[in-house]
Amino acid sequence: MRIIFKHNLLFLFCLLTNFLLAQPANDNCSGAQNLGNLPTPASCPSGIGTSVNVTGTTVGATPTNPYNYLLGCQTGGNQPAPANDVWYRFVATGNQVNINITAGSPVLANPAITLWTGTCGNLTGVGCDNNGTNAGANSAIFEPLTSGQTYYIQVSGSTSTATGNFNLSVNSQNDCSDCLQGSYITATPAPTNGTYPPNTQVTFCYTITSFNQVSANWIHGVIPSFGAGWNPTTLQSVSAPNASAGYVWTWTNGPLGLGWYVDYDPVGPTGPDGNVTNNYGTSNINGTGTWTFCWRITTDPNCTGGTDLSVDVNTTSDGETGNWTSVACQDDPVYQFSSTLICCTNPTVTLSNQTICQGQSVTLTPTVSPGGGTYSWSSGQITSSITVTPSTTTSYTVTYATGSCFSTATATVTVNTQTTPTFTQLGPFCSGTSFTLPTTSNNGITGSWSPAINNTSTTTYTFTPTAGQCASTATMTVTINPQTVPTFTQVGPFCSGTSFTLPTTSNNGITGTWSPVINNTSTTTYTFTPTVGQCAQSTTITITISPQVTATVTGTNPTCDNACDGTATTTPLTGTPPYTYVWTPSGGTQTITNLCEGTYNVTITDSFGCQTTGSVTLTDPVAPVLGPISHD
Repeated sequence: MRIIFKHNLLFLFCLLTNFLLAQPANDNCSGAQNLGNLPTPASCPSGIGTSVNVTGTTVGATPTNPYNYLLGCQTGGNQPAPANDVWYRFVATGNQVNINITAGSPVLANPAITLWTGTCGNLTGVGCDNNGTNAGANSAIFEPLTSGQTYYIQVSGSTSTATGNFNLSVNSQNDCSDCLQGSYITATPAPTNGTYPPNTQVTFCYTITSFNQVSANWIHGVIPSFGAGWNPTTLQSVSAPNASAGYVWTWTNGPLGLGWYVDYDPVGPTGPDGNVTNNYGTSNINGTGTWTFCWRITTDPNCTGGTDLSVDVNTTSDGETGNWTSVACQDDPVYQFSSTLICCTNPTVTLSNQTICQGQSVTLTPTVSPGGGTYSWSSGQITSSITVTPSTTTSYTVTYATGSCFSTATATVTVNTQTTPTFTQLGPFCSGTSFTLPTTSNNGITGSWSPAINNTSTTTYTFTPTAGQCASTATMTVTINPQTVPTFTQVGPFCSGTSFTLPTTSNNGITGTWSPVINNTSTTTYTFTPTVGQCAQSTTITITISPQVTATVTGTNPTCDNACDGTATTTPLTGTPPYTYVWTPSGGTQTITNLCEGTYNVTITDSFGCQTTGSVTLTDPVAPVLGPISHD
């Protein structure tokens, strides 16, 4: 199986066509739908784990750019490329994974399945299966897998335009008949985007993590084989684990080629005899553990692009390559490492992580060298930078290509949840009351309010946090109550000197005080000031004070005794006209006439009701005393 990079006009056509449709969220490796840790397989002899089931679609999907694909699928042929693909990821819990696809509607015809490991941008192929049916079904088992390791599933149609819906079922399982139950390989340096340049030395370390000694078969050999892009003359051993007592791992050209084999001296303590086939394997690799075998090899200095740099690791038991007579372990999986030779220098591309507040946007611009290349983003854009507004923390991968060479970089945009500023509610306030709004919220957010404070009407104010804080706006409505006008029943007018009081509670229930102090000698305007805490305004009342009434009373006596022709008159000197007059014993005008001798009382009332009284006494004239009449 080999991994190939392809970047051509057909890919661009697919990209532009599908970009017009709604793009699935898992259109790229970096957006792979997470299936999580697959359920742990049941104990042997079953070894089968419960399936994780999801529905999927490639409608609107675009080919990954650049398009990596595998050669030499386990069903024959190659992985379809380029193709509209979607991605899933899971953590293995067994040494096999069983992937099943059934048809959705509309059908994704001839679905292909590819399994990868590593990280997006630096994927290593595990295997592919292009044996999907026209009715939309496919099923594949891939092994060996390493429990606890993350793997990526790539699902596509068989052509560059095929799209449709499907059902995906994935379960971990253990092959209970295998001796080799768990292993993995590391490469130092790791391939860049699945490739190595010419003349690159790579150290491989193959680690067995679980081995089952079926039919008493002990492990006997770890033999790597290499694709055509490696230089076999540079292959050399590095290290192997200790074997059980009397046995040793030796790097030699054994029955299946150059590799690690167990050797033993069966006739005495003279050391291994160099014949690895006349002894048993080592018994100390059994159950679970960590047993690592390392070697190094260099890529071919003469470069042909796309040359196979795969590494297959085969393990054998002593029943296969040693002297044990009970044969087992023949069906143990071969571990496959995939890469290819690249004949150019990959460009450099870096992309910085960003942190934003929820609802904000950020522009991602990679730093590249050399310039002049093309860009492809995991979100579907093909521009040199993108502006994104993710609602949750999201990773974005850019692939930068110069010719057939490319590199990728990934940035994570961390989205912090906005803090909502909280405030203690203010008001209600009485119209005209001064107040301020706090510039720091109860939870420490600083900012400013708008519009300007209005203390005469109810207003909703908006708090805008100061830039640089991950906080949302907030509002507060401050209620302004109109002031109540105290009402009073008008009192007065009063005559000067009359005592009176002003009520301290208005007709509508407002309490307060009056000023100035009461003056009962002159007309005065008094101001009522409501007691603090009542939403009421001051008011005034004018109390009119009328001056006291004064008057003179005069009369003319009767002209003769018992004549009854006298008069009495009163003349107001102070007071407020008009006046009314009441005489006793009788009379109601200012002047009364035809009076006989006697005393006459008068009450004078002005227009404000102020009164005064007076009297006058009339007397008849004294009759003359006549002297004696003399007669002359």
